[in-house]
Amino acid sequence: MKYNIRNLIFTCLAVIAISSCGDVANLDNTIGQAQGARVKFFHAASGGSPLTVTTNGQKWTSVLSTAKYTDSINYGSTYPATDYTVLPAGSTKFTAKLPLSLNAKDTVVSELTTNLEDNKYYLLLAADTFPTPKLYMVPDIRDDKRNSNKTYFRFSNFLVKAPTTGYDVVLARQPSQPIANIKYGDTSPYVEFEPTGTTVDTVFLRTPGSTVNTYTFALGSSRFAANRSVIFILRGVVGGTGTKVPGFSFVITN
Repeated sequence: MKYNIRNLIFTCLAVIAISSCGDVANLDNTIGQAQGARVKFFHAASGGSPLTVTTNGQKWTSVLSTAKYTDSINYGSTYPATDYTVLPAGSTKFTAKLPLSLNAKDTVVSELTTNLEDNKYYLLLAADTFPTPKLYMVPDIRDDKRNSNKTYFRFSNFLVKAPTTGYDVVLARQPSQPIANIKYGDTSPYVEFEPTGTTVDTVFLRTPGSTVNTYTFALGSSRFAANRSVIFILRGVVGGTGTKVPGFSFVITN
C-alpha cells in the first residue's frame, strides 16, 4: 500500500510539473502535435520594412539574431522557413508591428482576427504597402486524392495597382493556355503539371485576352518536383522601383 501511495504522489507531481511548464512555454514551431492549426507567414507588403507578428498578444514570428530588437521577418521572407507553426484552434487575433528598433512606441500597423480550425493549413500574408499594410489569410486545402507523381501550382495576386480585370498567368511551356486569371487579393485553384526534372520554365503575366507579356518571371526547374505543392505570390507595385519593384516569391506548401 505504501508503495502505491508513493507512486501515486510521484505521478501527480509529474503531471503538475508538466502542466506548469505548458502554461509558460513559447509557441512550438513543429507539426508533431496531434491538434491545432498549421500556419505559415509570408511578408509581401511592399516598402521594405520588416514585421513582427503576434497571435492573441503573444509574440509569434521570431528569428535568431544577436542584435537587439531585430528579430523580425523581412520583406519577401517566410516564417517559419520550413514546415508550419502549430497554433491553437479557435478565434485568433494576428497583430503586425514594426520591430522596436524602428517603432519605439510598439505601434500596431495591421490586425486580422480569424477562426482557425484543427488540422487545417493556412498562409498568413502581409500585403499592400507601408505605412498601411494589411493581413490576409489564404487557406491551403489539402486533397488526399492528389497524384503523388505530379506537381501542383497556384498563384496569389498581391501586386498593388494590378488591373481591375486581373492578370492571366501563363507558363512558357503552354503559352496559348493561361493557367488562371487572378485579380488583386485572389488566389487561383491548384493546377496539376507533369514534373520536368531539369527543365527551366518561365511565368508570364498578361492582361486578359492579350498575347503580350506585361511581366516575365524566371522559374527554376526545382519547382516541378513530384509530390510537391507550391503557391507563387505576386508582390510589389505596378510601376514600382526599389523595394516596390514587381516580383514574385514561392512557398512550398507540401
